[in-house]
Amino acid sequence: MRHLVLGLWLGLLVACQTTGDKFPQRYAADEASYPVTSASDILVVYVGARNCPPCWRYKERDYPVWIESEEYKHVDYRELNFPRFQRTSEDKYWPENLRWVREKAYAQRGAPRWIVAVDGRIVANRRGWRGQTYPLIQRLVARKLEQ
Repeated sequence: MRHLVLGLWLGLLVACQTTGDKFPQRYAADEASYPVTSASDILVVYVGARNCPPCWRYKERDYPVWIESEEYKHVDYRELNFPRFQRTSEDKYWPENLRWVREKAYAQRGAPRWIVAVDGRIVANRRGWRGQTYPLIQRLVARKLEQ
């Protein structure tokens, strides 16, 4: 029985993060070439779902630290919380003013996901917060403040 429960739990974790996404609209492979100026707008869109255990962990563990961070003050952070991770691409859940993000990032399904844009150009479409997205945001904001 324990193995069955473990198998179901692991299956749910993997399913939360599966996607048929492609991501051809990268600005550049080299992060240093993303143009960031003091006037740059950095947009961070979080895509979460109520049936997604990794999303729950982010909200409990990382989100409180994030909203108190210095970087948070320098970005436009938007949260989209969906009923199911399998339905994160449906129009009815995306505010009209953010649908361009979904289209440019080719965000189909799967959560959690963080999409980062600088001046209207998608620079990241990632599922990892601590090891991927947050360090990227830190570097982008540092470059913005250096200008």
